[in-house]
This record gives sequence, structure tokens and C-alpha cells, in this order.
Amino acid sequence: MEPEDGDDGQMPDVILNWAAVAGSGGIVEYEVQLDVTDAFTNPVIYPRSEFTGLQMELLLFGQEYFWRVRASEGSDISGWSDVFSFVVFETVVLNKPNDNAEDQDPDVLFKAKDRIGSTVITGVEFFEFQADTSANFDSPLLFEGVSETYTINASFLHFGEIYNWR
Repeated sequence: MEPEDGDDGQMPDVILNWAAVAGSGGIVEYEVQLDVTDAFTNPVIYPRSEFTGLQMELLLFGQEYFWRVRASEGSDISGWSDVFSFVVFETVVLNKPNDNAEDQDPDVLFKAKDRIGSTVITGVEFFEFQADTSANFDSPLLFEGVSETYTINASFLHFGEIYNWR
């Protein structure tokens, strides 16, 4: 089963995969449950499907998920598989400008890395960027922007100010 049990750094649109089972001639379907506890007290139950994979969507950053699958052929239903877990990555890594960079143009291109380790980030609808002279990001000079890509241009930052960004 994939992702492997305990894998971290997964994407919010991770694909769950499992091995097919042999039936007795009928159509074999699979049922998947996903939950934030291994007790499956409030699982998301996905419709049965003949496919041996299921793509997730909109999973929460930093959240650990537990999942299991079972097969059915007509009224014959297997037991649940072993429970596997995975964790969705928590944050993107800031790339440019470098930390403590000096003499930046007031129109700065902020860039986050497009990967977690060697894996390209997928399943993210947008990125929020903030830059401010306050480490609390609450000053009147706060810049906020949303981008569908890993970059955003922050215009009209003030000369001589030290900015924090995230």
C-alpha cells in the first residue's frame, strides 16, 4: 500500500494505492476509509470503485491521516486491510530573497520553493505571502498577497526598512 505507513511530507492531493485482489469472476470493488484517528470514529467513506487507487483532495497541512481499504465482490466483503498512516507536509520553504538579504529593490520578487524535498508540490490552490517590518505582521506597512504560483511581486516596499516575510 502507498504511501507507506508513517510517510510524512505527503501532498494534499496524495494518491492512495493498494494491490488488487483476485475475485471469483465477478466485479471486485474497493471501499476506502480515511480518518484523523486510527479508531476510525468519524471516517470519510469513499464510494466503492473498481480502481486500486484514490486521489485525495484538500487535505490539511501538517495533519496525520489514517486509511484502510477493503474489497467486495457482490455480497462477499473482505475484512479491512491493515491501517496505514501518512502526514501532509506542514509548510513551504522560503527561497528568495535570502534571509537577512540587504539592498533589495522596493519591488521584490518573493519566491517559495516549489518542492518538499525532491517532490514537486501539488494539490495546493494558492499561496499566501506576507511581508512586514513587524515580526508580528501587524504594522501599517504590512504587504499581503495571494498567488496561484510559488512567487509574488511585492511592490512599493519602503526603502531602508527591514522586512520579515512568510
